[in-house]
Amino acid sequence: MHCLAELPHLSQLQEEFGNQMVTISWNLDHDDSESGPTEALQQSVLDKLVQLNVTCQNVISSDPIQEVLSDYEVFGLPATLVFGSDGKLVHLFEGAFTYDKDVAPFVRELLAKAGP
Repeated sequence: MHCLAELPHLSQLQEEFGNQMVTISWNLDHDDSESGPTEALQQSVLDKLVQLNVTCQNVISSDPIQEVLSDYEVFGLPATLVFGSDGKLVHLFEGAFTYDKDVAPFVRELLAKAGP
């Protein structure tokens, strides 16, 4: 759950940590379509990802933004959710944070604890 300016940082994390982790951007734009994201929305998201040279995986939510934010108890965007290898939420960064000072050090420490 990121604003556009944050997306390149996800790619940097993926490059830095390689096969130790997976980064996924989660696009929450929603056009109220019952059948999921329209082709136009998908193309718009893809165009932005290409423009920003984002290389991480991307998912477009088919659920309304308020539902997703509520499910993960996110109150401010941008947000970065860090999950452990067991799929459980380990930490939520939201609002005022940076990748260099907050997210990357947290991920480094988490991976160091996990070992090789």
